[in-house]
Amino acid sequence: MKNETTVLVLALLITMGLVGAGVWWFTRQSEPDKVEISTGEETSSGATFAEMRNIPEGLFSYGGSTTWAPIRKEVDPAIQTVWPKFRLRYTDPTTGAPGSGTGIKMLLNNQLAFS
Repeated sequence: MKNETTVLVLALLITMGLVGAGVWWFTRQSEPDKVEISTGEETSSGATFAEMRNIPEGLFSYGGSTTWAPIRKEVDPAIQTVWPKFRLRYTDPTTGAPGSGTGIKMLLNNQLAFS
């Protein structure tokens, strides 16, 4: 009986800790830095999109999420205009339908730079 009580108390403490961490995470007031896809818009840090530093050069294949599909034809060229040496290429899956799961599989198979 004593052993069961110890396990129950530990389980309760762990659960309360996880719930408390979740409440803290979702209610904190700070917002992450936002980047606007425009050469004139400022980020919350005060820098414009064009002033961002350490942008890698090269061609980067990406794929996966179907949520990105409606806006990628506008965003990718905007990025290309600001940083011509940073090129993005959307890659459709060779098998299966596009989606997050397919993108992750392609990423793990070294078919994508990011997903």
